[in-house]
Amino acid sequence: MSTTRLDEAIKRTQFDTPAFLKSGALALAAVGLAGWVAALFTDADAAWRAFVSNYFFWLGLALGGVMWSVAMRITNARWGRSLMRFAEGTAFYLPVAWVLFFVLVGGAWASHVYEWVHHPIPHKETWLNPVNVFARTTLYITLLVAVFMRYLYLSLKGDVRPLKQANYASAFFQRLFGSATGGEDEWQAVQNRLVRLSPLTGILYGLLVSLIAFDLLMSMEPFWYSTMFGGFIFMANMLAGMAFLGIICATVVRRGQLEAYIGKNQFWDVGKLMFAFTMVWTYLMWSQYLPIWYGNMPEEIGYVIKRTTGAYENLAWTILAMVWIVPWWILLPKTMKWQPKYLALAGVIICLGLWLMYWMIVIPSQFPHAPVAPAEAVYPGWIDGVANLFFGGLFLASYGFFLRNVPVLPVGDPVFQDVLEHGSHHH
Repeated sequence: MSTTRLDEAIKRTQFDTPAFLKSGALALAAVGLAGWVAALFTDADAAWRAFVSNYFFWLGLALGGVMWSVAMRITNARWGRSLMRFAEGTAFYLPVAWVLFFVLVGGAWASHVYEWVHHPIPHKETWLNPVNVFARTTLYITLLVAVFMRYLYLSLKGDVRPLKQANYASAFFQRLFGSATGGEDEWQAVQNRLVRLSPLTGILYGLLVSLIAFDLLMSMEPFWYSTMFGGFIFMANMLAGMAFLGIICATVVRRGQLEAYIGKNQFWDVGKLMFAFTMVWTYLMWSQYLPIWYGNMPEEIGYVIKRTTGAYENLAWTILAMVWIVPWWILLPKTMKWQPKYLALAGVIICLGLWLMYWMIVIPSQFPHAPVAPAEAVYPGWIDGVANLFFGGLFLASYGFFLRNVPVLPVGDPVFQDVLEHGSHHH
């Protein structure tokens, strides 16, 4: 291929990271942590519930982002090759999430967030035994993070050959791959491993996220169950990942002078996928709701009544509007999908809606009866806000680290190189 085009792409791989992502994000996390610790002394159970709901939202966003990179690689997608690294950059948050998981486990023992930790559930004592639950979920999340980080490592290692030839300078990259030769055989071996690892990563994501959702989200109301709950959660995470890519399109492309690689066609495809996945999310939500509604079984309807009537009826409609109705209308016209500002607007609204969705899964579980009366209900408040600042600050700091230290374009990827030479064949 033309070395000039590849050389130009390599020049664009070093991103001028905003100062906010260097120090501001960590400052946000520090403020959030201080506020959350203060909340522990005022209402410990509320603080831990906020921790759980925010933990799963930000973990889901990080996993969902990487899964779009995996999906592009499995399908040999040409359209979004230039966005692939921005998608997998969310993986830099996963080691942080792995450490925070042990904080969550400690909080589960110290609080009353999970009823079954302190009071065995009749007929479910074996499955919802605290030691069993936390042992297996620790295994799940460790395996998940390990596989995702291995995928990221191989994806980055694929760039060593062209970057060594161009004398790319990044201290982190040099430490990670200083011993790599950058030879043809090494590069080909990395590509072969990625071909094998990508489908495995996708399968493990669907399986392990479902199991984690069953064990640590669905079990918050231990008498309720839905066989679709795991699938609903892992698809919601992928919607969050695509919404994040929509935000990236508007915020990063211009700053990085990447218009030659991420332009109107990429915006259009991101918009189409956001549009489609809002409907997939709605379909899965409705597919859970409908059998519960017409089955009218006491052990099933309480969970839904609690979250869709009484004190939480308006919030339920708000979530539906933010995740489906409003983004659907924003992204319906083709011309809106071409404009990154509208992609970012839809992405922010979707992420806020999914944040509220996780809040709605976790917080109302504390009430024993349905519907919840407005007088006893709790609503998103300052404790949820400071927990969100803490997790969001750590996520943004991790993403800022990615932008500063690794190439933002996958210059060693053979499909990306082919796109540089021949275009993405977009129609």
